[in-house]
Amino acid sequence: MRAGKLRTAVSMAEIISALAVVVTLVYAVSELKRSSARTSTDIETILYDRMLEMDRLVVEADGFADLLARASEDPESLTPSERARYLAYQHIFFDAWEAAVVAQEGGLMRAESFESWDRFFAADAARAPRFGWIGNLRFYGEEFIEYVERRVSWE
Repeated sequence: MRAGKLRTAVSMAEIISALAVVVTLVYAVSELKRSSARTSTDIETILYDRMLEMDRLVVEADGFADLLARASEDPESLTPSERARYLAYQHIFFDAWEAAVVAQEGGLMRAESFESWDRFFAADAARAPRFGWIGNLRFYGEEFIEYVERRVSWE
């Protein structure tokens, strides 16, 4: 009789243990999803901040809007210091794009978010003079360079 009660107790303990494992796994998966969503949101916030940084330069830096217009219309008219400022400005842009690509490749960014950002970056890069990209190539690895070259059609 005692052996039967012992077997029943062991069986109940095994069932309770199995349920605890299932509950723990469900919790872990939900936490992972929540953490992934939070990470993707954090990355997007960084991208928004970088684009805001670029907008602030246009608004707050005296003559910078004119410099951007001249860079688009007649890049050869830029002085060496203006050219350096423009390349630094473009570097912010391409760094942000590279961060998005790296985050996507690492599974840290939601696919739909990345696709939206990637379309934005490709379209914005295509509107900018190509020398802004060429002047910044030294900062990027071959994979990212090839990626941008595939995504952007400069006129």
